[in-house]
Amino acid sequence: MMDLMHFDGFEPAYPDFFERPKPLPRATLREEPDAFIVAADVNGMRKEDLKVIVYPDSVSIRGLTHRKESRDFEDSTFSAAYLEEFKRVIPFPEEVNPDLAISVFKDGKLELRVPKLSVSEKGGKLLRID
Repeated sequence: MMDLMHFDGFEPAYPDFFERPKPLPRATLREEPDAFIVAADVNGMRKEDLKVIVYPDSVSIRGLTHRKESRDFEDSTFSAAYLEEFKRVIPFPEEVNPDLAISVFKDGKLELRVPKLSVSEKGGKLLRID
């Protein structure tokens, strides 16, 4: 199948005059006959750091991780805390069924399978032509 959209990691997350924009995780939206597949590279995150919300027209992927570092020197100690956060919203070209969406997280890769709505789920009826 062909990729519908590719979101590279260099869009600014929070543009600020005094701060360099942080790159967002790369994500790809692929269409299959009955579903959309979203693949995102979220290296450095654990599944506990991620929050995924699927809406009928989009998916929101958030990541938040904390890291602490401490080093002892002869007469002092260096301590630092780091916070990484991102939010990426990916629109779907057509309505999906959030209730049937599934996700898999492995080796820094998040993959979502989100089924499209069928004609009957959209409130329509497929007519037979006589």
